[in-house]
Amino acid sequence: MTLHANAGGNQADLVRSFDVPNFDGTSVSGDWELRIVDTAGQDTGKLVKWSLSVSNSTPAPEVVTRTVSKSSTAKKNIPDNKPAGVSSNAINMTDTGTITKLEISVEITHTYVGDLEVALVKDGGAKVMLHSREGGSADDIKKTFTVDGFAGAPVKGAWKLFLADHAGGDVGKLTK
Repeated sequence: MTLHANAGGNQADLVRSFDVPNFDGTSVSGDWELRIVDTAGQDTGKLVKWSLSVSNSTPAPEVVTRTVSKSSTAKKNIPDNKPAGVSSNAINMTDTGTITKLEISVEITHTYVGDLEVALVKDGGAKVMLHSREGGSADDIKKTFTVDGFAGAPVKGAWKLFLADHAGGDVGKLTK
């Protein structure tokens, strides 16, 4: 690529930066070479210094978004007035990738949802609370929760629901 060609007349010295915005090279890696050719006689010159500054943008890796759905068909009784709770059967996700959006649908029959605590647990780690004793004397939880607590985490792993009943007198069951 020619940066300077026979311009400047009888002006002494060439001290300049060249911006080459449309360089169509496929890669910036490799050896770069500056060639200087004096096409006129009688004058001599000397290269004092040169430098190369490259700004490149590496294309971001392709993001593939796909929805992976699995469900557990095992129903689980929720022990009455047992804050230690119970965990559902695990849904084992074998897919690779990173979570960008996570939704979980639950169906729980219970005659006083204000007694219940429902959390999502991955690989036996920390719980992300979905329902924390809200709703008072309302019946049943049939809801899809959007869960932000696992954004950026790997999809792969064992996922369980933690279910606890914190008061006596009403019983419940995870039905879906």
